[in-house]
Amino acid sequence: MFDETKKYKITDHFFLKSDGNLECACNAPKSTNGVFIVYQLKHGRIDLVLIGSSGKIQKNGLINKTDSLYNSIVKDTQLGISWIRKIKDEDIDGLDIYWYETFNQKIKDIPSFVQASLLQKYFEIYVRLPDWNKEF
Repeated sequence: MFDETKKYKITDHFFLKSDGNLECACNAPKSTNGVFIVYQLKHGRIDLVLIGSSGKIQKNGLINKTDSLYNSIVKDTQLGISWIRKIKDEDIDGLDIYWYETFNQKIKDIPSFVQASLLQKYFEIYVRLPDWNKEF
């Protein structure tokens, strides 16, 4: 769906089920920033449910490293509840979380800009935000 993510070479994904541990399952870097896309697997369907980002650019052009991809995924406040709780409450079979490092020594794509671009593309197709994105 998102050809824009093909340019990012540091990327991976991981699965999370209701009996899993998000902190253990998450393989996103603890010291870099970027975007993440969450797909839910539910009753044989795969749906994109969340597009998030990590890291805010400071006035001096540096990025806040404490708001890493790992921290943004594990401590995501978008939902208001834990992802494990969401999986159980909504009878989701599992989540497939993809992450992309968008800001490093070689690439300087501001994570929130990339997130906005991905949300815009999603919005153009579906005329709404993904289910778990409350607002943007």
